[in-house]
Amino acid sequence: MHNIKPIGQIRDALANLPENPREAKVASMFDAVRLLADDIRALLKKGYTYTEIANVLAEHGVQVSTRTLRTYMARIGGGGAKRKRAMPGTLGVPASPAKTKGAAAATPPPKPDERGLSRTSSARFSPAPDNEDL
Repeated sequence: MHNIKPIGQIRDALANLPENPREAKVASMFDAVRLLADDIRALLKKGYTYTEIANVLAEHGVQVSTRTLRTYMARIGGGGAKRKRAMPGTLGVPASPAKTKGAAAATPPPKPDERGLSRTSSARFSPAPDNEDL
């Protein structure tokens, strides 16, 4: 049989262990970039390029391409790759009235048909009435 000490003694031994001097291991390249993101942003502000930063990271074992570094920084946020802005009038961004041209700006909304429905698309389908062939 095993000679297990009392649980209280084991708890005391575990609680009295000193701080482990090893740094936490990084699970992935993304984690490494995430942990270094503030430093990377600072280097970008100093004028370094993503390529130069990726080369320095590679010298220290973080093998990441320039493109991947940009992608990771964009995912992390706060100064990564530049994001494209939506064009006015698309994706819910309203167009300013000054930028609309011609009669399109003065076109009134569609009038309701005999059923009280407004036509909002250019579709021309209209269902046929039911007949005995069904």
